[in-house]
Amino acid sequence: MYKNIIKKKNIHLGYKWIGLLLFTIILFIYYYGIALKMNMNSDAASILLQAQEIANGNILLRDWFLSTGAYITTDLLFYAIAIKLFGFSSNVIYIVSALFYTLLVAVCVLFSLKRQKGISYLSAFYTFTLIGVPSFFLSSMIFTGPLHVSSLLYIITALFIWESAKNAYLKYGLLYFLVTLTLIADPFATWFFVLPFCLVCLYKLIVNRSELYSFVTIVAAYISSKLVLIAINFNIPSIGHVRFLEITEIKKNISLLVQGYLELYQANFFGEFVSPISTFILMISLSVLFFVGWIIFKSIRQFKVTEYTTFEMFLLCAIAINTLEYFLSNMPVDIWTTRYLVPSYIYIALYVGMYIPSRLPRNGLSKIVLSIMICYSLFSLQKIDFSKNNSVYIEVADLLSDIGAKNGYGAYWHSSIITMESKGDVKVRPVIFNESMTPYNWLSKSTWYDEESHFLIFDDTNWGNINLETATSTFGKPDEVYKVNNLNILYWKEDITIKLSKK
Repeated sequence: MYKNIIKKKNIHLGYKWIGLLLFTIILFIYYYGIALKMNMNSDAASILLQAQEIANGNILLRDWFLSTGAYITTDLLFYAIAIKLFGFSSNVIYIVSALFYTLLVAVCVLFSLKRQKGISYLSAFYTFTLIGVPSFFLSSMIFTGPLHVSSLLYIITALFIWESAKNAYLKYGLLYFLVTLTLIADPFATWFFVLPFCLVCLYKLIVNRSELYSFVTIVAAYISSKLVLIAINFNIPSIGHVRFLEITEIKKNISLLVQGYLELYQANFFGEFVSPISTFILMISLSVLFFVGWIIFKSIRQFKVTEYTTFEMFLLCAIAINTLEYFLSNMPVDIWTTRYLVPSYIYIALYVGMYIPSRLPRNGLSKIVLSIMICYSLFSLQKIDFSKNNSVYIEVADLLSDIGAKNGYGAYWHSSIITMESKGDVKVRPVIFNESMTPYNWLSKSTWYDEESHFLIFDDTNWGNINLETATSTFGKPDEVYKVNNLNILYWKEDITIKLSKK
């Protein structure tokens, strides 16, 4: 009889794992369908070109100018594997970015599902509702290349193991390993994980002499990552100094902070037309945003009087720091810089799912909240059709290929994207004009500019001071001029490489 009970429990557990696997597969298919609707840019294309270099053997990216981080131990590794499996194309970005977000959501749901008192499907549902059906705004960022999603996946996985593992070697060993890999790749993790985690550990250490090993582990991981970066010596350009905001920037930062959270929760009602259905949907989204905001604010206010666990304190501290560091810095530039708020968006979902359902009063309020959450998730669903959006850059690549122009230059936002969309048949390298036309040393490779080149591509925004005047003064009068949508294409019969300044 005892054996039969064990057998039934094992079968029941097996069904749960099968169910989780099917759920994850369905999520991936859904996210992949969303990703296909997103328009790529040269940032994402440049990452894919770096991954191609790794796949071809340039593992340490020699001769490359990187961006703000190396991303080699997170995103690039998986992009390189995907290129080996599926070939070089934009589809690799759709597949890998969808996979990263699928795994991140799955780990967060699993984190919320497995509570100390057993399994809580309600907690898992709350977490999934808040991040499992992303808005179009969020989708346009997380499914178009690296956006710290892989870093968050590493960190949340490390925290899950740290919270649940009973073996100390496994607990601290994997925490050290995953955090080190994250910090090698993504310096932003210092702010959205290392700082709040160490502050909480220090607080616990002072109050009740706990979490010493956790604190030492993270400090060791931070130091190790710096030593690895020094040893490898990646060429990571500076984007300028991060500073505190000036008093004249307060209004802009408040506006972007508010707008960013409204967009993340699909609750931005400013400028929207009023209709019964759209207003009702906006009210649902606003209710969710106000609910999570009230929960976080109330929890932070009770920080000193309530005995929180280390992990709960970390989530609250990380949410507060991520929000404040965005508001108080010069990083808010436009609405797309609210991507720096994505860590707090994920942490909020984890916090609400893990701690709030059990604390809500068992009355009509909990039922109202649950109903709103269900409506929110249903209204957040996006239509998918698995057909990729048409890209003007494919048309540009076809034109250049037809006239026999295989190599040339372009303003940054119209360079690597064409290389990617043409699958490398037409190579466009980024340049910038600053007293003279020079290579743009950002997500580019120095040896690119030794190739024979015959054209220049730019739009009318004057990005990087690339325009007809600076092009003509550098390369001479073009032999042919083409126009594709808003893109200007200047073509020279002679090789213009020698006229490019490489100072």
